[in-house]
Amino acid sequence: MLRVAAAGYYSIRNPGEEAELAATVASLQALSPKIELTVFSKQVESTSRIPGVQAVNMWNPFAVLSTLLHADIVLSCGNALHDADGIGNLFTHLFLIMAARFFGKPVVSYGQGVGPLDSYWGRRLVRSMGNRFDLITVRNQASKEILQKTGVEKPPIVVTADPVFALNPAQFDKEEGLSLLNQIRAASLKPDEQTIELTAQLTAQLTEQLTERCPDNTTHPVVKLCEQSPETPEGEGDSDAAEDAAAADNETVQPLLGIVLQEIEGEKAYRSEIAAAADRLVRDGWEVLLLPYRWPTDLQVCQEVSWIMQEPSIQLQERLTLMQRFSLLSQVDLLLGLQLPVLKMGTLMRKPCIGILRDNKTGRAAKYLEITGQPQAVQFEGLEAEQLYQLVISTSERKKEIVSHMDQVLIMLRQASWQSAGLTMSYFYSRYPQKRVNISRSPGSSNGHKATRTNHH
Repeated sequence: MLRVAAAGYYSIRNPGEEAELAATVASLQALSPKIELTVFSKQVESTSRIPGVQAVNMWNPFAVLSTLLHADIVLSCGNALHDADGIGNLFTHLFLIMAARFFGKPVVSYGQGVGPLDSYWGRRLVRSMGNRFDLITVRNQASKEILQKTGVEKPPIVVTADPVFALNPAQFDKEEGLSLLNQIRAASLKPDEQTIELTAQLTAQLTEQLTERCPDNTTHPVVKLCEQSPETPEGEGDSDAAEDAAAADNETVQPLLGIVLQEIEGEKAYRSEIAAAADRLVRDGWEVLLLPYRWPTDLQVCQEVSWIMQEPSIQLQERLTLMQRFSLLSQVDLLLGLQLPVLKMGTLMRKPCIGILRDNKTGRAAKYLEITGQPQAVQFEGLEAEQLYQLVISTSERKKEIVSHMDQVLIMLRQASWQSAGLTMSYFYSRYPQKRVNISRSPGSSNGHKATRTNHH
């Protein structure tokens, strides 16, 4: 059994982090099936739901110490090497790496994203600990340049790709995605108990007010009109039903736009712009699916956008597993999101993505969209409904061209992503060749001795 410990920025229910961890363990297990991956996490329960992953509380010193002592190799994962949220999280992450080095464990950076490193102490910490890594693989050229400018020189730095691209989109069930979509449609069309209760209260109040205006206790004309059922001429109802059935038969499949929303503190105007663009698309024949980026944190912003919209929309309200989320993404035609991990997940499922960028045009999300042949993203600042609407329409018209280019890029991204696992295992087995023999040999089997002699010769 090869025991691997992984340290990263795993603190909140984040679909991007879940996808990275799932891809990491799948890649390593494909190269060495007998691998046990343990993750240091602030959310042990949610992290443990990821297939093939065990989690320990990173604030439990005894659990951390035991994991490090029994680990064969320690991985530095995720986008943990940055100080955008302050130096505290960066210091905590590098402290785990320092403890691993103290116990003599090999440390490998696994397809990491690096930066920004804007503070003096942030750069100094990364330079000090980065030079103690045994091997560094990063997910893009920008991360390598940041490390080099910071002063990391000792270990080799190899540019690979985001670990998520090692996932195979064929493993996600499209039929399950369609079933989930139909369930979301049914739940969105069904009014909740609060809406039913509010409607009943308003109806009772209106009836009471109208009745009070009739001193002779006769029924008010408006109430009587509401109580009456319209008389349908004989045969007319059948004709309407036949027309509706014929229209349903001729109805074309609606394109589906998935919008992944996120709660942004102090920002409210963008919701109205997204809602206005979505309304116009619905009137053009589109269907709009509102998805929370984090569950349940971002459920409220989805509900607010739905309330602002004048046209009907559907929204996800249940917590999905990682497999279900990818299966649901297989049903959308276009994906709109504010986070780079969302855009990567959409690209993995071969869906054209539109980004709403909060950084400048030279940011990583913009570069990623450019590399993968995605349409130019819109900026969060000054977001306008008309601009967003036109971008969705133009992207839809170029869908085949975008997907064709995307397929070519995905081949390279998958190969580069698998390179992180290959380099990690190659380095480890070159340093500890006896581990390869121990893992391949089954206990009490004479075949293991034969294999050992063959490898020796």
